[in-house]
Amino acid sequence: MNQNEADYYIVATAKLPSALAGVGILHYSNSNTRVTWPLRVGSDTLDLEFSLNQARSIRWNVTMGAARPNPQGPFNVQNMTLSQTFILQGSLEEIQGLPRYTVDNVSYYTVDTPLKLADNFGNGVGNTGWAEFVFKNNLDAIDSWHLDGYGFFVVAFGKGDWTPDLRKTSYNLFDPVVRSTVQVYPRGWTAVYAFLHNPGMWNLRSQLLNHWYLGQELYVRIHDDDPDPAKERSPPDNLLRCGSLCFPIMFCIHLCNCIDSFSFLFFISNLDNSSLQIVGIFYHSKAPASAPVPASAV
Repeated sequence: MNQNEADYYIVATAKLPSALAGVGILHYSNSNTRVTWPLRVGSDTLDLEFSLNQARSIRWNVTMGAARPNPQGPFNVQNMTLSQTFILQGSLEEIQGLPRYTVDNVSYYTVDTPLKLADNFGNGVGNTGWAEFVFKNNLDAIDSWHLDGYGFFVVAFGKGDWTPDLRKTSYNLFDPVVRSTVQVYPRGWTAVYAFLHNPGMWNLRSQLLNHWYLGQELYVRIHDDDPDPAKERSPPDNLLRCGSLCFPIMFCIHLCNCIDSFSFLFFISNLDNSSLQIVGIFYHSKAPASAPVPASAV
């Protein structure tokens, strides 16, 4: 706090039009100046520019609260080397005559085969490393994204289209806050950095329940070659099969829409190609840009 010694109102109001407000008083111990009524008029509840600037102003205090260097990890991500960038675009589409929310025009449907079971018979390859996720919102209402299993660094918010050049002009890499859920403004984008070190299959989704229920989600598979069961325990030998894995299956690998690196969307289908379902995203951070893309592997 860098204000004069006095009492100050702290006011919390909803972004949607509402008469409700939470009002508190911040009192300095040596204050001799009391607050006065009425409250000053705040910003327009629908002022997105004000909300964007407020979100950008929330930063981590890197000068206090922990040892330096911090044994729990850095909050300054200026020198991190990104191994992968994923651009995930949320939108509303019509599929088979019904409204569905999508990620890059693909809506998630729950498959008959459990994803971890499918993964056990066709493990993706991938090294731990720093990844950039850019969440884009094509809707006229605010969206919210959540990643299970991780906290990520919120490095930027913006309006309109995202481009790689914005990393130089709009990113806060010095003191970004760590969160697991972040807002994406209407017709805008949000960029986050995540250190993918926690093996497993993690849900990445819209946190708005109607978006999530209608398909705006996917699974991120993080694989570690280290057999240490403390990281990820292998399934038992008597693992029961169900769904598509009751029969012979074929795995297909397809290129994913990404930037700066090599990544895949992983699908599972029956041999007669009667069904095709997304299992998740797999990546290899060390793959060269010219690496060949296998059409299929049995």
